[in-house]
Amino acid sequence: MHPDVHYADLSTNNINPRVLTSYLFTQGLDMPKDYYLPKRIVYDYELEFFIQSDGAMYIEDRLYPINKGDLVFRRPGQSTQAIMPYCCYLICFDLTGTSNKDPENYNFCAETGNQLQANYCNRILKPIPNVFHPNSPEKYMRLFDLVLNEFIHPSDTSPLMLTAYTIEILCHLSQDVRNPMKNNNVIQSPHGMVIKKTLDYIQSNLDTQLCLASLAKAAGFSPTYFHKIFHDTTGVTLNRYITILRIETAKNLLVRTSIPIYKIAQDCGFENISYFSSLFKKHQGISPAEFRKRHCYVN
Repeated sequence: MHPDVHYADLSTNNINPRVLTSYLFTQGLDMPKDYYLPKRIVYDYELEFFIQSDGAMYIEDRLYPINKGDLVFRRPGQSTQAIMPYCCYLICFDLTGTSNKDPENYNFCAETGNQLQANYCNRILKPIPNVFHPNSPEKYMRLFDLVLNEFIHPSDTSPLMLTAYTIEILCHLSQDVRNPMKNNNVIQSPHGMVIKKTLDYIQSNLDTQLCLASLAKAAGFSPTYFHKIFHDTTGVTLNRYITILRIETAKNLLVRTSIPIYKIAQDCGFENISYFSSLFKKHQGISPAEFRKRHCYVN
């Protein structure tokens, strides 16, 4: 990390990205395999989406193989070096929209006169790794292409559209990284397919009594080992995952249906409505009835 980089906390409400440049890099496909581009410092936030790749990338001296459909998220102050061949979209942006950098004269490779943007600490962005492979790359390709199109065909609304598209990319990234049902890195992990089948089973059987012993037996592991690999793969314990999924499902049913609360509790796997109400309030700060009243308009 560059010694001059400044770290700062940033509220999610203050994320207001301004795109500094966007382009489609195709020349890399004409370069020989294992051709190294010059090593450089990252001055602003950078997002890349890879359309084709048989290359790799160093970020902070760590080597990452780069595959088709990968996304790269680089932060100010990091060092990077690309290894060809690959083809990608690139977006460079000011995360808060407060810098005076001019998009018309912006050069992300310039070593002289380029100011390091602050490296911000934010709970939405923090989980995003340097390299991530989503299980739905099509939505990212669409958004990167929309950014490029808006950048090269500017109109009065382009600044708003570019900000909106960049925020949408960051939101999808944050959600996909943290949601094991959408994170393709989970599937590629050593026990990924086993955990994926478990997640699918949990999703389809929320109204039943789901316990560690039965799920571990179905997966073919001891409860202790299954608990470990579930946590290592998803980043949360089995019990916490099931609880969060049940609460989120209940929230959706409370707002989108008129199903009685006791029935929602049963459908989400809670035999005791008192326990459901207590747990719901612990997570949401209000009771299920108050949540429904607050978010469901009744004339």
